[in-house]
Amino acid sequence: MVCLALFLVISCACLSAGEIANTLVVKLCSGETMSFLLSTKPKITFSGTQLVVKSDVCQVAYNLEQVDHYSFSHTTTDGIDTPISAQEGFSRNGDCLTFSGMKPGSLIEVYSAGGEALSIVKADAEGRAVLSISSMPQGVYIVKYGKVTAKILKL
Repeated sequence: MVCLALFLVISCACLSAGEIANTLVVKLCSGETMSFLLSTKPKITFSGTQLVVKSDVCQVAYNLEQVDHYSFSHTTTDGIDTPISAQEGFSRNGDCLTFSGMKPGSLIEVYSAGGEALSIVKADAEGRAVLSISSMPQGVYIVKYGKVTAKILKL
């Protein structure tokens, strides 16, 4: 794996308006973006045909043909994205997650906060899917469906 030393140089560089970069942003060809706070020390490496981002909290690998570009930016955030319940095509009733309006066969993926894949289901012919998180322990989970990646909290 080749580590990008450029990461350290760019992550310290000033952006427009004199702001310091605090986020690594990976933009995929699909339009989806993933953000990694620089405080979690993300490292970009290449392994075969994959771009790998490994930080203190997770590791994610993308096929190179899926990656449009990556950049560094200044993002003001409280660390919490839009709650998944506010996303279109999603509803939650306790530990039952229901998705609708998806392309038939689309995947709904659930990951632990550490990046481990826990569950994957496919949307049916009507573009719907139901996913139960009842067997999962309390905690924060990442749910990816369509172009949406969001966090859910199980109490």
